[in-house]
This record gives sequence, C-alpha cells and structure tokens, in this order.
Amino acid sequence: MTAQTPLANRRGPIQRALAAHVAARFDFPLAVGVAARSPLGCRAIRIQPVATPPERSRQLCREMHGWLTQQHWIAGAIAAPTCIYVRPDDEWLLSASVLPSDADAFAVTSSAVHTVPPAWSDVTTLQDWRVLHVGRAVRRLVPLDVGSSGNSPSRPLTVVAGRRDDAGLIAVAPVDVENGAMKASNAGVVTPDDVLLAIRSIARRADDAADRTLEREADLALAFVVGRVPRLDHVRISLQRIQSDVAACMSIVGALTGRADGPPGIQIHKKAGGDDPAELAIELDLFGIALHQAAERLDPAPLLRYAHALSRRMLDSSPFLRRDVASAARATLHAALSHAGCLEADASALSATSQPWS
Repeated sequence: MTAQTPLANRRGPIQRALAAHVAARFDFPLAVGVAARSPLGCRAIRIQPVATPPERSRQLCREMHGWLTQQHWIAGAIAAPTCIYVRPDDEWLLSASVLPSDADAFAVTSSAVHTVPPAWSDVTTLQDWRVLHVGRAVRRLVPLDVGSSGNSPSRPLTVVAGRRDDAGLIAVAPVDVENGAMKASNAGVVTPDDVLLAIRSIARRADDAADRTLEREADLALAFVVGRVPRLDHVRISLQRIQSDVAACMSIVGALTGRADGPPGIQIHKKAGGDDPAELAIELDLFGIALHQAAERLDPAPLLRYAHALSRRMLDSSPFLRRDVASAARATLHAALSHAGCLEADASALSATSQPWS
C-alpha cells in the first residue's frame, strides 16, 4: 500500500491569502474561487458565504463589500445577491502568487503501477506508447490523495489499452491515424518512430547539431500528441494535429528555458489576453485545480492543458515579470509536467541540456 499525500485544498496561494484576509475580519465559512466570468470581467475572485440562509448571505455580502472597498489593495469589488466579485490590484496579486503553493507542497513521488506493455522496449504501436505514457503519469498521481476511491492505492493498478476502467484496471483509449500523407507514406501503419520523425521534420533547421538536441523536446511533443486528450477519448493523429501540438510543446519549452522564439515557420504561442503579469498570477493560482482533476481522474490531460495555458501566459508576460514571479511560474510549470509524467523531478533537466534554436 502506498502512503498518500492529502490534496483536499484546490485553492491556490492567491485564493488562500484572500480568504485569510476576509476570515480575519468576518467569522463565517467562505467559499473562494476564480470566476470564469463576472461583472468585473473574466478571472475575478469570487467570495461566497456557505451554509448560510439566503437573507443572511445577502447581508454578509453587503458587509464584506463595504469592508473590501475600503482596502487599499482592492482594485475593484462588486456585490451580487449571494457573493462578491473582487479584483485585487496587480502588486497584491503578484506578491500573493509567490507564497507557498501546491507546486511547492507536492513533491513528485512514484507508486507501483503496472502497464501493458511493461516496458518502453516493448513499444511497437502508438497505442503502446500512450499506455506507457499514461502509466508513468498514473505512478506520480496515485500518491496524491483527493479523497476519491478512483485512485486508492489499496489494490494494485494496471494501465491497459481499453475503453472503460474496471477493478484495478486503468483504461487508455485507442490512437488512430487519419487517412492522409502520413498514413500513405508509411503503408498504412504509423509507429511512434514515424510520429517522432514528423515532429523533428516540423521543427528542424538545417543545423544538424541543433536537430540532434531536439530529441528530448520531440519526446515531450509526442507526449502532447497522445496525452493532451483525456485518456478515455480516442486520439486521432494527423500532420495538422502534430504541427499544432509541436507549437504547444515549444511554447512550454520556451517558457521553461526563457526562449521566446521557435524554429522557422513555427509560431510557438499566440497572445493569451495581453501582456498583463496579473493574468499570469491568476493562472498560477489554478494549478491546484488542474492537479486535483488529474489525480482524481488518474489522467495527465488536465495537467498538460494547464501547462500549455500557463506557458502562454508566461511568454506574454515575460518582459514585465518580477524575478520571484518568473521563478514561481517556472517551478509550477515544471511541477505540472512532472506530475503528468513528461519530465523528471530535476527542474534543470530540460533547460540545461536543450537549446535547439540558439
């Protein structure tokens, strides 16, 4: 049996800091979260009294709103009938974002999870590669206790090709290759080596030395091709899809290594909403939710999608970032990739050895 680390709190450091401020003034239970939409725009912080009758809840919201609007670190606050939407100022957000977070609290550990096939040397198909990649992620997600029986370590787990989970079995859906040039050029049978070759071809320069250093990043890109889709959903591969996933992967590599450019012809990121470091601070705060979802579902997909979103925010904000915020962002990005089974625990592994476009 594997000892698990509790992961009951999904709130990031910004939400925890704001909840602590309000709790110091008001003695009643609160729910704090990031709102996708609000009267203050997207990604405001929502504060809501819980286990409270409606009339009392409205009164508490009015009292909180009056107090919050007097705080110098609050840029805006709007009271709704049963909750308050708050937007702290940028300086407060950036300072709170570097407080201890889930990225600091949850070290990457592994548990005994079997896979079929049992080893990378036995990989012959893209389905095999996906099973082994998901298995590597599951080993790192099982030690996180989210209070769900789905990832209970009380019995052996085996990751297998399939369409539905069963007792002790974690299923991984098939990988298909769409009809097209890739399938035709490989006589209808596309292997992981064929996809890796396509990835390198997309990101290749004439410089042979640079191409050799792409090896580690090509593996990361292949993990994106087969891992960014939820494990119970089919993956359908095409050259267009590979190019999109290479661009996503290079955004992550650029954020980890501080490179804002990519190989010729590849735009490694698009603007994610403006050059606003405060947006990055909010993105950092969502790591706990992505980690909780991945651990609950035993699926690396939520973490890989989160890693892509975070890397885009990092690249958008990079000219304006404080050093401590940049460091916290890189640590969080590495934690997401490590728990997703894509990187080793050593945060310097990618950035110290991979400079394909410099």
